[in-house]
Parts: sequence; C-alpha cells; structure tokens
Amino acid sequence: MNNQGTSPIRVIYAHCSQFVSPLRQALEAVDLWVVQSFDLRSTRALHEGCTCPNHGTERCNCELVVLLVYPPSGDPVTLTLDGRDGKTFVYIVQVAGSAPTSATEELIQKVVQNVAVFSARPRILLDAD
Repeated sequence: MNNQGTSPIRVIYAHCSQFVSPLRQALEAVDLWVVQSFDLRSTRALHEGCTCPNHGTERCNCELVVLLVYPPSGDPVTLTLDGRDGKTFVYIVQVAGSAPTSATEELIQKVVQNVAVFSARPRILLDAD
C-alpha cells in the first residue's frame, strides 16, 4: 500500500503481527467492529519469486495489514499497519466517498496510542562512557 505523502498516526517499535491482535481487541472493547481485509504475509505465502521493494529479495520481514474499523453508525475507517524491520507504521487512510466522523478517528487514535504503550518492545539505552 502506498502511504507516501501521509504521516503515520503512530510508529510502534514492535512487529505488526504482534500489534494487530491487541489492537483489534482494544478497538472492539470500545464498541468498534473490526474486519481484517488484507494480510500481506498470508498473500505472500501463496506466491513464489516475489521480490520485496524495500529489501530487494524474496526473504523480507515486511508486513501489511488492512483493517476496516466500523463505528456503531457511519462510514468505516480504513486503518493500515505497515510493518518492516521491527517497526509498525499505523495510518488512517482517507477513502474517497467515505467520511468518518472526527470523533471516531480520535477514538481510534487514542486506542492505537494506548495499545502501543503496552506492545512496544522496550528500548535499552546504553551509556557511551
């Protein structure tokens, strides 16, 4: 998926596959219905000989998951989780003809942020001395 020109709402220091399940559960806990419409890992398993545009080889760690997040009423929000090299970039995708409310987008952003705190791997800072 091409997210060029847009900024992620959050960068998570965890693999996409580790983040998607807790995110789905948290979104559902606030009465949002979530449908996973695409998973690159599953799709890639069906095709041999595909080279990764990020790594240039067949063996890569790229992940892409597309979630459709439905509020109790109104249009769904498309959420993409674009993972590579141990990071997951979370985007809210603006879809033509779809107009989710700002309250729904704010709720999704808050849920993503809360889940990110518990899903991110701790970073160890080493003293240079």
